[in-house]
Amino acid sequence: MEPGYSIDNPIHLDKVAVAGNLQEHVQQLAAHIGERNMGRYLALMQASHYIQHVLRKPCVNLYLHSYECHGLTVNNVIAEHRGVSHPEQVIIVGANYDTAIGSAGFNDNATGIAALLELNRLLLEYKTAKTIRLVAFVNSEPPFKLSDEMGSYQYIQQLQNQGLEGVLILKAIACCFKPSSSQRSVFAASKQLHIGNRNKPMLLSNLNSRPLLTQVAKPLQHYSQLAIKGLAVPSWLPGINYSDNWSFWQEGIASLMLSCLPFTFSRCCTKPNEIDYVQLAQLVLGFAKALLSIANGKTPL
Repeated sequence: MEPGYSIDNPIHLDKVAVAGNLQEHVQQLAAHIGERNMGRYLALMQASHYIQHVLRKPCVNLYLHSYECHGLTVNNVIAEHRGVSHPEQVIIVGANYDTAIGSAGFNDNATGIAALLELNRLLLEYKTAKTIRLVAFVNSEPPFKLSDEMGSYQYIQQLQNQGLEGVLILKAIACCFKPSSSQRSVFAASKQLHIGNRNKPMLLSNLNSRPLLTQVAKPLQHYSQLAIKGLAVPSWLPGINYSDNWSFWQEGIASLMLSCLPFTFSRCCTKPNEIDYVQLAQLVLGFAKALLSIANGKTPL
């Protein structure tokens, strides 16, 4: 399939099948492996190996970016779909695979990694003009959050920003069937920021990344048919910089975060039966189509 081919019709996608794949990945990461961080190093490595196993596909350039952290080797896992006509122009889609201490991370961030793994599969059928690079980042959660020991921060130091057009971070992207009382209190607080009840997908960026936000929001809304709101806010706002987008902002690189509840990741969908996998599949399918559109320099509107 040639770059620029219309993506409105050719993707024959079964939302139920995609939902099943997403649920399987979340179960493997959160239920089977469970808490995965430097305090549970073997589980962290098990998660890394699982991600590598699923990402390893024909025509995908799979490799690791490794570094030392507290005397142990940790890995960012990269799967690259090389562009055809403009391979030097790169779009990164990232998600962290570690969890907060004491958390199995069903939503934060097994859902983001599940989406990354499913995007890799969906992209196999297509060629794009620009390169799409999928990155599973390590050490995004405390105590490494907002530090130079984050996997994304280490990654960007060796990247040298060559041809990097933008970074899209997937973080806690599942919406809850029935928000808990603690989640509802956060939703109420979010209304003070004029963003409404945020048990819905949302795109967030800092002010400097507003052009990227505009570029992504329109095709994502169009293809997902979900009420996805985009908001550019100051980077100091609590919650806006709590993921790997922070690392790229430190280097002045345009980055945004897609999340269903950006200000309280660990308190949303903490159990497997709270996740709406059908809506998650709809979001991932829409994101895949939007990503193809952007990587081919097209707009659906």
